[in-house]
Amino acid sequence: MENQSAPSGWYPDPNKGPFERFWNGSSWTDQINRRYEYNVWSETDSWTRQSRKMSQTVKTVQKEINLRVSEGWELFDTLSTDSIKGSDSGSVMLIFRRTVFQ
Repeated sequence: MENQSAPSGWYPDPNKGPFERFWNGSSWTDQINRRYEYNVWSETDSWTRQSRKMSQTVKTVQKEINLRVSEGWELFDTLSTDSIKGSDSGSVMLIFRRTVFQ
């Protein structure tokens, strides 16, 4: 885990597994929570920040969200390199999850 001071709890598996893994506050445990399943979608483009091209990216992202939601996934988190100072890569990452067991 990047932030070693994160509180203990269930987090998406750092090994890119589809389930949650328990962080005990200092290290990952072998405990896996199969209640949620995770799926990551990403798009990286080399477009400049022209409004026409950015609107195409927004349409692509919204289309992917709508598709995943219709398949029972919920949008859990979004990440963008736009939030990283000096980044102009246009990378977008969507993290979805869905309930496997109640």
